[in-house]
Amino acid sequence: PPPPLKLRTVKEAEEVDFSKLDPIYYPDMIVEAEAEWARRRHWKRVFPHETHPTKYLDLFETARVNNVVLCRYYMQKKAGVLHQEVGSQAAKAAAAAAHNRTLGLSSPFYGEAVEGARGERREEKRGS
Repeated sequence: PPPPLKLRTVKEAEEVDFSKLDPIYYPDMIVEAEAEWARRRHWKRVFPHETHPTKYLDLFETARVNNVVLCRYYMQKKAGVLHQEVGSQAAKAAAAAAHNRTLGLSSPFYGEAVEGARGERREEKRGS
């Protein structure tokens, strides 16, 4: 299997082709964005915009890898070049990831810093 997708520069993010990538290798931010979209109810997402993913990208002071990746993913999704089962697989993966985070098992956005902070808080509570 291919290694997990690790994008470090905006140029790499602009060149990624999600149609050639199995959804299980999508970055966590895409899985999270799909999960948020699935539970949005009546709310509207501002960025990336639903019909024009890059609409507000130029309003950011600097281009960030995660923003570019999300725009690229939604542009390809809107164009219909992604696999049909991507949404359901991403939603299932997002639900599992959200459940794990709720249990404190992982934190893909904040990494070890948050896990460490949670652990320190637990230790403080025990020591109090």
